[in-house]
Amino acid sequence: MPALHSKTYEQAQAEFTRQDLSPARLTAAAQHKDVTLPRDHDAWYICDTSPRPGDPLPATTTVTVKLARDFSDCTTSFNGYLYEENDPASAR
Repeated sequence: MPALHSKTYEQAQAEFTRQDLSPARLTAAAQHKDVTLPRDHDAWYICDTSPRPGDPLPATTTVTVKLARDFSDCTTSFNGYLYEENDPASAR
């Protein structure tokens, strides 16, 4: 599995093509529960991947990439939520 962390979704597609992997194997998802991934997310940043970088990538495996609009949001999490006020466990 190639290292895609901090690349944009568009860059990840190009990296897959460069390594003779089909970009159709990439499945995008939002990094946070309270963020809806827009239809056009090519400029969003990859926070995490499954499988992990360096893991074997069998021919039938789909790669899930977790995306955030801003790369700095990759390290922000309130129990999986980007905004603390959306976390049901937060004290209000």
